[in-house]
Amino acid sequence: MKSKKLNIYQLAFSLAVTFFLLFTLSSHLMNESSKLEASEIRSSLLNKRLLKDTSTQKRDPKYKEKYKSKSTKAKQTKANKLRWDNTQQMLLSVQENNLAVCVLDIRTGRIVGLHVDQPFYAASVAKLPIVLWTMELIHQGKISFETSFAYKDIVNDIPGAMQRNGTGSLQYQAVEGQEFTVRDLIQRTICESDNQASNMLSYYLGQKNAKAYQKFRQKFDPEAKLNFSKLMTARVAARYMAALSQEDELASDFQSTLWAGSKIGTLPYPVWHKIGVNGQYNHDAAYVPAIRPYVMVIMTKGWTDNAIATLAQRIDHILSET
Repeated sequence: MKSKKLNIYQLAFSLAVTFFLLFTLSSHLMNESSKLEASEIRSSLLNKRLLKDTSTQKRDPKYKEKYKSKSTKAKQTKANKLRWDNTQQMLLSVQENNLAVCVLDIRTGRIVGLHVDQPFYAASVAKLPIVLWTMELIHQGKISFETSFAYKDIVNDIPGAMQRNGTGSLQYQAVEGQEFTVRDLIQRTICESDNQASNMLSYYLGQKNAKAYQKFRQKFDPEAKLNFSKLMTARVAARYMAALSQEDELASDFQSTLWAGSKIGTLPYPVWHKIGVNGQYNHDAAYVPAIRPYVMVIMTKGWTDNAIATLAQRIDHILSET
């Protein structure tokens, strides 16, 4: 009787072991099947370029070049920031009240300077707004370079008009009613700093559209009044010059003014610039097409052309450091 019971227990134990072995084998086979299926899916995705093979990617020269480029760009950004920081430190070391300097990075919009918001009598630097407004009206299709206007002496009496007997040849050539094209007036305003040419543009395009002209100027100078004023800060002048640097049609005019080789124009680039002189006031506003292009405005009272040129060269030396 005991022998029969023992056989039954042995049989039950054997069956349990058999079931356990079968269950383990089945689980192992299912796991291997899942791994094979996952491998097949991964392979399929790789073939379809839906999944990046990072192990292969890291060996790809293009991958290395991409991240090398990012690293180089970060270093260049850091170096450029340092150059502009150094420029600001240099300008802050200049102990001069009759001086305002604004340097604007064309690519980033960063500004460094000295007394950038101090108003100066701008002299002919104040011709920049009407030149830019004229280009805006041309882009809008309201006028063209071939549009012509008649000379009238009254153009010299509008608010903010340039002096009758100032710079330029138009004062010796124009007679009442004589027609001049917009192209001619722009060229004289920039190249000769012609007062009468600037006054004609201001009369026909500014004074006769006073509210629109004011609204346009407020994009660059939020304090701009309805009646034009020749008071201007270095920051505002820099904004105008930065906008004008985008007007490729004006490049040859700004590069070939009668003062092309003076002040900021002494820098070793085809500088675009507009000078302004009246009495003790002596200014220059320029776009400098260096490797890293920028705008430089120097407004002074009592400074010589050479002093302005020396400061401009100091600034450019720092910004050009490698």
